[in-house]
Amino acid sequence: MTRVSVSETAAAIATAASAALACAPSYRLPTPSIAGDTAPVTVIPFELYDGRVNVRATINGDSGWLVLDTGAWRTTLDSSWALQVGVQLPWTRDSNHAVVDAIRLGTLTLRNYVVDLYDMHDVSAAAGRFQAGLLGHDFLRHFTVEVDYGEQIVRLYDRATYRYEGAGVILPFASKYDSPLLRVSFRPPGGDWVKARLLLDTGSGRLCLILMTPFVEKHHLTTMAPAIDGPLITGIAGPLHVAVGSIAAFRLGELALDSVPTGLGRERKSFLTSKGIDGLAGSRLFHGGRLILDYYRHRAIVEPAAGVGRDCRYDQSGLTLTARGADYRDFRVGYVVPHSPAADVGIQEGDRILAIDGRSSAEVELPDLRRALAVDSTARQLRLLRGADTLVVTVKLRRLF
Repeated sequence: MTRVSVSETAAAIATAASAALACAPSYRLPTPSIAGDTAPVTVIPFELYDGRVNVRATINGDSGWLVLDTGAWRTTLDSSWALQVGVQLPWTRDSNHAVVDAIRLGTLTLRNYVVDLYDMHDVSAAAGRFQAGLLGHDFLRHFTVEVDYGEQIVRLYDRATYRYEGAGVILPFASKYDSPLLRVSFRPPGGDWVKARLLLDTGSGRLCLILMTPFVEKHHLTTMAPAIDGPLITGIAGPLHVAVGSIAAFRLGELALDSVPTGLGRERKSFLTSKGIDGLAGSRLFHGGRLILDYYRHRAIVEPAAGVGRDCRYDQSGLTLTARGADYRDFRVGYVVPHSPAADVGIQEGDRILAIDGRSSAEVELPDLRRALAVDSTARQLRLLRGADTLVVTVKLRRLF
């Protein structure tokens, strides 16, 4: 392992850290650096977990899963876990900034790296495993990032010398900055085509598309039917209220899809109230092949086009589930969609799922449950615990919209 001269990257990280943390004049930040091998590309394996790219990282000597999150402006760590692994807190104890001695990703090591701190409890419960944090835009933008969903590998290229020679669909960023904001158009059922700018957000794993509340209201999408409604997605701040229905058609450059499940913002206080973007294009939209984020040239590249949208299925039970406990095998019902198959058989909020089709909770993970509950026209037997009572119900799955 030898030290690499990555002057542009190191300088940019140092500049970003200094600018973001100018509020701490009493503390002199150590100079950030990146070390690694001399290969032209850094290869990092990942696990596709509940729709999102999870990379294994070592932070101050402890291992944890980081979600590769193009929608997160800064790299973030779970606050409680970060304190356990010994991050530095040069500011006040209630500050959400910290300095990490070393973050190791494959053959790369980030030293003296500034991160944000947030409670990731709700994110972990919704994902079904402990999420140590998010690998954000502040790091990713210094590379050309290739996410190969088929091989489950992330490749990081030198952004200035990278050249693309494939036949993928090229999607220019919709701004002069290096945020992956994409121009799209869609048509709601019975409506006219609408243009939008969506942030390509690989940290959004449950829905392929989410539209912000102001955009939904501006274009009178609040009455788009049929739709289900409730706390159906989860962010760092906890459950978020959306309606979910299918838009009739969706265009992303040369890519065209029909009947895409889409979240319609209903929140008044969360990030869903943003007016700076119109919505999010999530990770599941691109699961069919490779996604390339060429930050230097302000473009995304998708290949092959035929695979786009293949994983945009939605739950057919009406259950919003979370996982608790040290091993995340304590599955709880967080919400039941009214008039859904789950509601029809009397499942209630707070019920614990002990088994599905004879497989105990110790044998499955939360994403396994969700996949089993997204198969059209299938019957699933669930064994539930409600208080001291054990119940067995058969849920006949069907499309909710």
